[in-house]
Amino acid sequence: LNPQTVKRAWLGINTESRTEDRAAWGLEVKDDPKFVIPAGLVLPRFEGATLTRLLIWEDYAASPYQVRAVEGSQEQALVLGAGEGKAFLRVGNEIEAWLLSQELRGLCAVAAMTDAGTPLDDDSAGMLAQAPQFLVVKDPGRLDDPDGELAKWQALHPEAEFLAPPPGSSLAQAKNNGTNLRRWVLNALKPGLAPAEEDEEAEDPNQIVPKIVIPDIPAIVKKTQDDIKAAMKPKLDKAKAHVAEEGAKLDDMVRKAGYDPDALKAQADPLPKGNPFGAARVTEAFAQAREQLKKTQSLTPEIEKYLAENEKKLVEVQTQAAKLYDEGMPKIEAAKNLSPISDEAKAQFAAMGVDLDEPRTLTREDVIERYKDGRSMAGKNMSGVDLSGLELPGIDMKKAKLEKTNLSGTNLEGADLSRAIANEADFSQACLKSAVMNRAIMQKAKMSKADLKGADLTGALLSGSDLSGARMPGATLEKTLLEGANLTGADMSGTKAVRGYFLKTDLTGANFAGADVSRAIFSEAILPEADFSGATARKTLFHKVTGGKNRFGLADMFNVRVIEGSTFPDSDFSGATMDKSFWRDADLSRSDFSAVSMERAIMERCQMNGTDFSRAQGKRAGFNKSDMSWADLSGINMPGGSLRKTRLPKADLSGANLYSVEFMKTGMNETKLDGANLKLTKIYKREDLLP
Repeated sequence: LNPQTVKRAWLGINTESRTEDRAAWGLEVKDDPKFVIPAGLVLPRFEGATLTRLLIWEDYAASPYQVRAVEGSQEQALVLGAGEGKAFLRVGNEIEAWLLSQELRGLCAVAAMTDAGTPLDDDSAGMLAQAPQFLVVKDPGRLDDPDGELAKWQALHPEAEFLAPPPGSSLAQAKNNGTNLRRWVLNALKPGLAPAEEDEEAEDPNQIVPKIVIPDIPAIVKKTQDDIKAAMKPKLDKAKAHVAEEGAKLDDMVRKAGYDPDALKAQADPLPKGNPFGAARVTEAFAQAREQLKKTQSLTPEIEKYLAENEKKLVEVQTQAAKLYDEGMPKIEAAKNLSPISDEAKAQFAAMGVDLDEPRTLTREDVIERYKDGRSMAGKNMSGVDLSGLELPGIDMKKAKLEKTNLSGTNLEGADLSRAIANEADFSQACLKSAVMNRAIMQKAKMSKADLKGADLTGALLSGSDLSGARMPGATLEKTLLEGANLTGADMSGTKAVRGYFLKTDLTGANFAGADVSRAIFSEAILPEADFSGATARKTLFHKVTGGKNRFGLADMFNVRVIEGSTFPDSDFSGATMDKSFWRDADLSRSDFSAVSMERAIMERCQMNGTDFSRAQGKRAGFNKSDMSWADLSGINMPGGSLRKTRLPKADLSGANLYSVEFMKTGMNETKLDGANLKLTKIYKREDLLP
């Protein structure tokens, strides 16, 4: 177990046996007023601030899992990570449940149940009955179910099924042996329950801030080059093989003539200028060969016959080649002065798969003419070309090269720029409504005041780009990288920016009303006056962001994380849903959290001076180690919650439901508690002792 899991589970070590008073622990006093808590590993269970179960693993260092329930402990299954629509996985003990929950990272619910008769709380029992799958980890030697145990599990879930554990005496040993427990469970889940492979993040599950995968542009370019080389390789290999084969035949012929081919190659004169072909060169070469053979008395009649036959063949070939060369060169020179190749000729070449325009950069006139003819610009090079102010709706520019191209004011509605490379291109005030730009590389592009309504920028790279004042309602920015981009005053209402990366992005005054930014990362972003009213921000991370006067009213902020010095002073969160959210070291001074739903939310080490939490619903919520001076918590409903080590001078808790709330080391001075429910708290019926 990692340190975070140990802390979540409240695990501890009781170093020596302890004798405790029954009455002090709320137990029935019998003949013996004392009871014993043995030494060992302590596994507590809490219901709010109330201890409901205490298990002791006495010989935890040497023996297999075997626990003893301390007297008074309730018998109930431990269920971790339960939720509507999640699969359930049953293990036999609580240590394995905590370990598996740690490794699965919310993939499915984990229940520690000794057997099918272990009681479940009502919520967990209901979710288990409706779960899409129920896996029961079972001894592999007993999967044939000789005792009819499966039927008992199927009483809880009609489709319960056994799952063999990974090799090892326990899940912990299996993990230590290198088994990936998450992968083990993924392989057992039904199709559709496991996340898509591309969403499986290889990240440290203990990190609060997830790893951010930023595309490697040089690697993308290299891969493209490698793909081209791979496509050409068969043809090049065939050509090389042909050259090698013919060269070998020639070398063999020279050897038969009594020469060393390597020596001749080393002594070869450079090719003469002019016509490189001609019979004279062949005749001269064979004459030299005969002379050399005569000197060594090797010119036999058979060799003379062989030389004569080959000389005749080569003379014919060279003579014909020389003639073709002399006839063709003047035509080539004359062709240099001809007009450009006609479109008809280009079309004929295109039919053969040859694009005569590919090597050159298209001009503005080329683009206009090709668009007029309905021809594609896919893959074309238009870098640096002025295409401003043109009417090009629906144009096909996928994979086009548009670096530093001027498209300002151009109508590109419905255009396809997917995978285009448009670094430093100018799209300012351009119309890009419903344009497709997924996986486009548009770093440092100018897109200020561009109309991107309904555009698809999935996976696009927009690092350092200027989108100030851009209109993007309904656009898709899923997994889009906007590192260092300027979106001040941008209208992003209704956008789908799930898993978007807003790193050091300036979003001052941006409008995200009704947008979906679930799982997005806002790291070191600038957010003053940004509007997230009614937005969906489930599991979104706000890390070191600078905000203020923001609007999050009625937003869905389930499991959101606001950490490491993020600031949202004077902001409106009223009516938002932020159950299970986590806030640490955040400045929320004077902000409005009235009527929010914040069940099991944690706010730790936060500045909340004068903050309004009136009528908030915060069952088991924790305000720990925070400053809530002058805060308004009137009418808050937070049974089982915590105000541990929090400052509450002059705070208003009148009419609050503080049943069983933890008040350990809470600072209170002139704190209003009129009509508050303080039952099962340390200050119940002691209010008169407060300063």
